[in-house]
Amino acid sequence: ERRVAEAESRIGTLERERERLQLAMVDPDISSNAVELGKLQAQLEVLEQKIGLAIGEWERLSLEIQGFSSSA
Repeated sequence: ERRVAEAESRIGTLERERERLQLAMVDPDISSNAVELGKLQAQLEVLEQKIGLAIGEWERLSLEIQGFSSSA
């Protein structure tokens, strides 16, 4: 269960970082700078992949715990 909580925390951290990037991308100083906007978009794409992997890990761990609980 500790590992599930750690996975949930990791997802929360990644989602907060995604929100920070999204807010930065709508900042007029950044949104009018194609180079900077491109950098943030690339970071966002990597972050989305990390979130997907973290959610997959959380689901796997949750299913493991459910399997152990139902077999106990």
